[in-house]
Order: sequence, then structure tokens, then C-alpha cells
Amino acid sequence: MEIVEVPQQLLAVITGEVPAPELPAFFDRAFHELGELISAGQLEPVGPPLARYPSMPTDTVLVEVGFPVAAPTTSERVESRVLDACRAAHTVHRGDYAGLADAWQALMEWSAERGLSPRGPFWEVYVTDPSQGEPVTELYQPVG
Repeated sequence: MEIVEVPQQLLAVITGEVPAPELPAFFDRAFHELGELISAGQLEPVGPPLARYPSMPTDTVLVEVGFPVAAPTTSERVESRVLDACRAAHTVHRGDYAGLADAWQALMEWSAERGLSPRGPFWEVYVTDPSQGEPVTELYQPVG
């Protein structure tokens, strides 16, 4: 775990507010739609896929699923967002997505032990394709 400086990034995302158990299906639909836009040349990612959480998940999860991009898209369903430059607590989780909750908990505890407070939306970057082997996910929590 470490503190990193994150540069500002433009994102192209599909936003949804879904019951927590339906999150995997939402991700599948969103990434399928984004993949079609990439194939059609309407979206040009400049980094791996990610999910940004504007608020703490409860029974319902507000999530923005997408990619960092160099330019906004013209798709009706895809929104542009700016990920502000920030100082963030960061860790890497290797393994099944079911272990992400524990990884987040460990990152939050690590931050609290250093007197850092969460600030703003947090996000996950999906470094590897889970169909190609063990998933690798980077976790970022802006802190102050």
C-alpha cells in the first residue's frame, strides 16, 4: 500500500444505480456496449477499464463504468467525466473479485492508521482481463 499522486484524467463512462447483487450483470452490459463503441472507432481508450464509485455502496450501488480517454465520445449513452488530480491511497489486489471488499477494508484501515481521511469518489482499475487468468485490480481512494 502506498500514497500516489494521480493526474487528471478524462473518462468515458456508463452510469448506473443498481442493486448490489446485479452489479456483475451491469458491468457485463456496460463493457459490452463500450466494446462496441471501441470497435466502431467512436471511443479510444488510453488505459485499462475502470469503475468509479461516487458514493459508498449500500444495498444499491451508484457506479460509473468505463475507460480513460483522450477525447469525449459522441455516444448518447456514454457520459464524459473528469477524474480530478488527487493524492490517493493505492493498493493492488490479485485474485477473484470476491476479495475486493477485504482489499478495500485493508486499504481504508491502512489510511486511517496514517491519519488520512477519504475524500471523494473512489475507483478500481481492472489491469488484467479475468478471462485470461488471475484478475489484477488496482484500488484508489483519494485522501486528505
